[in-house]
Amino acid sequence: MAPELLEDALEIGAAIRRARFEIIFDVLQTWDKNKRRNFPTVLCCSSSSRGALELYEVLRREMRRYGIKSPSSFNPHITLFYSDGRVRTRSVARPVRLRVDAFWLIHSVVGTGRLEHLARWPLGF
Repeated sequence: MAPELLEDALEIGAAIRRARFEIIFDVLQTWDKNKRRNFPTVLCCSSSSRGALELYEVLRREMRRYGIKSPSSFNPHITLFYSDGRVRTRSVARPVRLRVDAFWLIHSVVGTGRLEHLARWPLGF
């Protein structure tokens, strides 16, 4: 990560003030868009988490203010595994409920599968 980008990202994260929130992952599905193999199977949400969407929007707004590109869509999920097979999309019997009380800046080192945790910011007033 470029040093100036890291500095901006750290400033953006430190400026965020949002409440804690809960998110519920209750749908199992395989994402296979534009891929021929090694599909991610994920847990995702059947309905939007208001808190997660608000955090995404404020982060996206701040990133634009700093001239940093941000994704135009947001789909909270937990990747379970990668496989050439697919699972049928379905609701899970026991949803995974997470209380989100912080967010992190993570650098994914391309091609290595390694994640570097660069910063953590608490949520809550």
